[in-house]
Amino acid sequence: MKKLVILTLAILLSPAYADVRYTKKVTFNHGDTEGMSMQTTTFLKNKRERIDTVMQAGPMKIQQSELTLCDLEKRARLDSELKIYTSRSLRPQLSEMRNPMEERKTEEAPIKPGSGTYTMTYKVQDLGVEKVAGLDTRHYRVQCHMVSTGCAGDSQHDMDREVWVADLPRLQCPILDASSDFSLENQCQIKVIQQGDVQLYLAAMKGEPVKEILYQEGKPMMTTELTDYSSAALEDALFSLDGLKAVSEGEFQQQMQAKMMRQFLP
Repeated sequence: MKKLVILTLAILLSPAYADVRYTKKVTFNHGDTEGMSMQTTTFLKNKRERIDTVMQAGPMKIQQSELTLCDLEKRARLDSELKIYTSRSLRPQLSEMRNPMEERKTEEAPIKPGSGTYTMTYKVQDLGVEKVAGLDTRHYRVQCHMVSTGCAGDSQHDMDREVWVADLPRLQCPILDASSDFSLENQCQIKVIQQGDVQLYLAAMKGEPVKEILYQEGKPMMTTELTDYSSAALEDALFSLDGLKAVSEGEFQQQMQAKMMRQFLP
């Protein structure tokens, strides 16, 4: 009887996976990227996620799709027009993480053994509840000063964003959640230090951004806005690689570049 009660509770507490589709438009309004635009459409079904991205820069248009197949522990990039895809396991990403605050000088830069720290100091303003795209959202201004030391690399970085978050479904994938340990191939032991408005920061990260403005030196650099939302049933084919040819990462990049160059041919 006890086992039956535990099993029933586990089923009731398991997250429900309703089909979801939403589209966001990204506009760039600062520096060399001004005038560029990007649109992303996210599809969620069960333990799978698909993100279709379209980027427009003048006459050039770049389209790409990415599948996260949590049930298969795999992530794939695909091109439906070329009928190709390239994939990799989700598990290796746990040992391939690098310092997110520092660009790597070479593709295979060695990781120094030892220990290091990520110190993140948050300053967060809770600006209240607002209606955005017909949804109830919580409005925050989030500023973060990030410092890395030791084998994580010595660097400093500032992030400044304004975000409106709503309680929308997200992909539930424990393998991806495990990547937050920040371990670097088990050679560099990382200690994460969070200080300042930590609880407000965690609250701001809980929801799905419905609108977001990234700032650089106090000026808006990039704006993201939700333009469409649906909970209608989605076809399984959207989350399948059937009918596509598996290729290496190098061949995938080569074919995508060739496709892009064909846009400039008469």
